[in-house]
Amino acid sequence: MDSAGVGNTVETCRYRDDDERVRSVTFHKAEVRVKAPALRTGKLVTGRRR
Repeated sequence: MDSAGVGNTVETCRYRDDDERVRSVTFHKAEVRVKAPALRTGKLVTGRRR
């Protein structure tokens, strides 16, 4: 699995941490490439972007 990139902001949420401080966490769209080789031959069975 390879990281192919980070996209636009999807959502930003506020969280309270263990020290009672309020923090913002930003979530982004992400794209990863998944490659699945056959165990015996090593031949690529699938290669997809999700």
